[in-house]
Amino acid sequence: MRLLIRFVLLILIVVVAYALWPRTPHLTSFDPAKVAKLETRAWQGARSATSLDGALALYQLYDRQYGLPPVSSVKISQSIVRALNLLRTAPDTADQEKALPYFEAGLAEIKFGANLNVDSSAAARALFNAWSLSLEPAAAPQIAGALAQSWSILYGKPASAFTPAANAYADALLANGFAPGSTADWSRVEASLTKAYEQLAATLK
Repeated sequence: MRLLIRFVLLILIVVVAYALWPRTPHLTSFDPAKVAKLETRAWQGARSATSLDGALALYQLYDRQYGLPPVSSVKISQSIVRALNLLRTAPDTADQEKALPYFEAGLAEIKFGANLNVDSSAAARALFNAWSLSLEPAAAPQIAGALAQSWSILYGKPASAFTPAANAYADALLANGFAPGSTADWSRVEASLTKAYEQLAATLK
């Protein structure tokens, strides 16, 4: 029994040490292919009843690819997956607005975890607008414009600098099957996200 207690305490110490170990966030340094794969998994997970796989994928993305603290990564993943699940099931535009607070919570935690001096609420609204537009019969340039605005706020560069990345990301949004009556093409989603993050990485150099 004592051996079991010691083992459990050891596990707890390791978990706490991992959670509290100092991190250096790196939102501008990531592997585009890995980010794309994890985000595709997150979108797939957000379509399920529990969304657990989606939350886990986003946790891995923010923890491993962006170097955010584990607690922040958990909060971000929970908020964003909840937002996506609400958008997917929203019967109309008014109900889509219920997702906005979760985008705001997620972006606020990114701001906190990465120690950014940005307007996270404005970035969240732009990101929400992009997702909301992707659910309606909207032109891809409108979606891309909202995405570019969100990245412009987060990274402090002109929105026009993010146009190539935003165009590719918009294509992924249009292929994820979230819009009513649409079918997901996950190969296209991952390919477009990979292209988007390659372009984003190039813009941030």
